[in-house]
Amino acid sequence: MNNLKLNFCELETLNHNKYIFDNNMGVVIPSSKEIEYIIKNFDKSETKILRDLKNNFGLSEDESKPLYDYINILVKQGMFISNNLPVILNKELSYEDILNTSASQLFLILTEACNLRCKYCVYSDHYPGLKGYSEEEMSIDTAIKAVDKYMEIHNQKLERGLYTSPKISFYGGEPFLKFDVIKAVINYCKQKNYNASFFATTNGTIFNNDIINFVIDNNVNIAFSLDGYKENHDRNRVSINNKPTFDIILNNIKKLQQRKQELNVNIPIIFNVTFDLNTDMEKVIQFFNENHDLLSPYSVMYNKVGNYGTNYYDGCDLHNNVLNTSLSNLHKKFFSEILKEDTSFITPAIKNFYKSLCFVSYNSKFINRNRKELCIPGSKMAVAPDGKIYMCEKVNQACSIGDLNNGISIDKVNEITAKYYKIINENCANCKISRLCDICYSHLIKDDDLCFSMEACNSSAQSIKNALSNYYSLLELNSKKMQKIFEV
Repeated sequence: MNNLKLNFCELETLNHNKYIFDNNMGVVIPSSKEIEYIIKNFDKSETKILRDLKNNFGLSEDESKPLYDYINILVKQGMFISNNLPVILNKELSYEDILNTSASQLFLILTEACNLRCKYCVYSDHYPGLKGYSEEEMSIDTAIKAVDKYMEIHNQKLERGLYTSPKISFYGGEPFLKFDVIKAVINYCKQKNYNASFFATTNGTIFNNDIINFVIDNNVNIAFSLDGYKENHDRNRVSINNKPTFDIILNNIKKLQQRKQELNVNIPIIFNVTFDLNTDMEKVIQFFNENHDLLSPYSVMYNKVGNYGTNYYDGCDLHNNVLNTSLSNLHKKFFSEILKEDTSFITPAIKNFYKSLCFVSYNSKFINRNRKELCIPGSKMAVAPDGKIYMCEKVNQACSIGDLNNGISIDKVNEITAKYYKIINENCANCKISRLCDICYSHLIKDDDLCFSMEACNSSAQSIKNALSNYYSLLELNSKKMQKIFEV
C-alpha cells in the first residue's frame, strides 16, 4: 500500500490520443486508460492494481506489471505527488527588490473618457464590479511628473544592470483625446534625452493628419482595437450614439499606411482583436489575410471576452454559438494545410491566432512560473489622472501602491503581496496545472481588494487544458512545422 494520492491532469487530443500533464515536473507523457487507472488508484496495493488491470482491462501480468513499474519509477522521481507545499514562499519586499526587477514600463492613463461605448469594455455597465467612464483626465504637469518619477526609478535599475530602454505607454479611455498631453510628454522626453520608446493603444477613430504625422515622426508604436471583419467589429465597437465605427477606423489606418509609404517608414502596427461567442473566427482570419498588403507589417493579438466578472453573456447559449462552429471549420482547414510542405498559408493572422490558442507553447519546458513572483508591484507603474500609482495597466482602478507626491509605498506593496501569497497558497497548492497558470493580481481584484474567485480559477484551468490539447493535437500532425510556427 503506497498511501499516495497522486495529482495529474488528463488530456485528449483531437485524434483522441491521451496524455498526462504532471504539474510537479512540468512534463507531458503519453497515456492510456490503463495508465490513468494505475495513477488514479496508486494508493492501493500493487497486488490489487494488477488484479484490477486483469479483471477490468483483460491484461496479463506480463502486460500489466511493466506498466505498473513504469508509473512507480516516475512517482519515485517525484512525478504526480501532491505535497501540499506553499506555491509561493512569503517574502517581505524592500524597495531594492523593485529596483532589481527586469520589468520597466510606465503606463499613463491619460483619461477615463472615451468617444466609443464598446459593449465588452471594462468601463461598461457589463462589469458592475469595476469603475465606469468618467471625465477624469491627466494634466500635462501630472504626466511630466509621472515621467520624471518613472525615469528616476528606471535610472536606478540601469545602475543595477538593467539594459532595456525606458518604455512609456499611453492608455485610456481613448488616449488620443489627450493628444496635447501625448505631444508634451514625447517632446519633454526628447528635451531630456530620455531615449524612451513610446506605445499607444487606440480605437483609431479620431486619427487625423496631425496625429498620423506626429506618431510617424516620433516612432510611436500603435495598437489598434479592430475586431476583424466589419459585421463583427460593428456589433460591439460603437460610438456614444451607437453608430458603427469600422469604416472610420479602417479609413484612418489606410491614411496612416499611405503616409508611412510616402515617408518610407516601416513601423509595424498591432491589432487587438476581441472576440466573443458570436464571432466567426474564419471571417476574422480572412479579413486580415485579404488586407495583408494594406496592413503589413503587422501582428494580431486575440482576446476572448471572458465569462466571469461580467454579465456580458447573460442570455447567451454558451455551447451553441457561432464561435465554436467557426473554430471547428478553421481547425479542419489548418490541420489539412499543416500536413503539406507549403507554408504560405501561415500568415501573421493565422500564426498569431494559433499561438494565442496554444499559449502554453511559449513555455516549451513548462517552467514553473507560479512558484516565483509573477511580478513585483512597482516594477511597472500605471499612473492615473489623479496621480495615484497602480501596479500596471490591468490594475489601474484598484489597490493603489502610492502616488506621485510620495512615490511608491513599500508598505502598500507588502500589504498587497502578502494577500496575494495567502490567496495562492490557500487555493493553489494542490492545483493540477498551477505551473502553467498565469494568475496575477489583476485576476484577484474585487472592490479595491484581492480575493480568490473559483469562477476565474475554473475558467483559467479549462483554458490551459484546451491549450495543451490544441498544442499536442498540432504536434501530432507535424511537429517540425508547429515548432517553426511557435518560435518566439
